[in-house]
Order: sequence, then structure tokens, then C-alpha cells
Amino acid sequence: MKDGNKQIARLVGDGLPQRGGSLLNLPWASGEEIDAIIDLANTMSSDEIAARLNTNRETVDAWHNEGRLLGVESPKRGIRYPAEQLGPDDAPLPVANIIRELDGDHWAAWRFLAMPVNELGGANGFELLRAGKLGDLKAVLRGRANGAFS
Repeated sequence: MKDGNKQIARLVGDGLPQRGGSLLNLPWASGEEIDAIIDLANTMSSDEIAARLNTNRETVDAWHNEGRLLGVESPKRGIRYPAEQLGPDDAPLPVANIIRELDGDHWAAWRFLAMPVNELGGANGFELLRAGKLGDLKAVLRGRANGAFS
């Protein structure tokens, strides 16, 4: 939600249902509302991230399908890619490892990476990836899967 130009809320969660129904078939939200929620964070289209990665859309789509780039489905704008997954010089962060740890669930990976990781001092997952803490992030995910909670 936005108040003028000030962002006052950001949805980062398990995501909207994709299998067995349309994203636009939710009785409590219009397509425009869903699209606004999904795009509230700093995201890019396939073409925009391809330009930043100095490649083409087909390669970006392949990398997304392989789980090498984090992207979530938007009801009207196709796949949206969080800009935070790009590090210095626009090199992709190792998000593939996190996506793999979460069984290919891009929504869960985005939520995990965008939220503070209390077990590691409260920085968000993207910041921790930039700091080279991939192993620590994977350990947190495994700990949470085995009953340790933040």
C-alpha cells in the first residue's frame, strides 16, 4: 500500500495460488489489486532483466525455468524479477541455491530472501547473499525445516 509516494506496506508471502485456477479468479481482489501487490517491490520484466544481464529474453526465460533466476508470475505483466537478486555489476546472486532448497518455489524463495533473517542478525536474505553468506542461509532454511523458527 502506498500513502502518496511513501511505501507503508509490502507484501512478501507465500504468494497467490497458481495451479488449478486463474490468479484473476480471487473473490477478494481484482486483477489490478493483485498486480499492484505483486509489483509493489522493485521488480523487472523479462526484457528489463535481460538488458541488465546483457542477454536476451529467451535466455532469461530459460534461466527462470531452470531456477537460476528468481521470478514470480504477475496476472497482467508476465513474470516479474526482483531487482534485488542482482549484485555488483548486475551479476546475479546465487538465488538458485535458495530456490532449490525450497523445492523450486519462487514465491517462498522471494519471501525468504526479502525478509529479515533473524538467525543471522536481521539483514535480509539478499543482503546476506551479497555478503557471501549462502552457506549460512542454507543452514537457516534447513534448521527451519527441522523445527527451528526465527
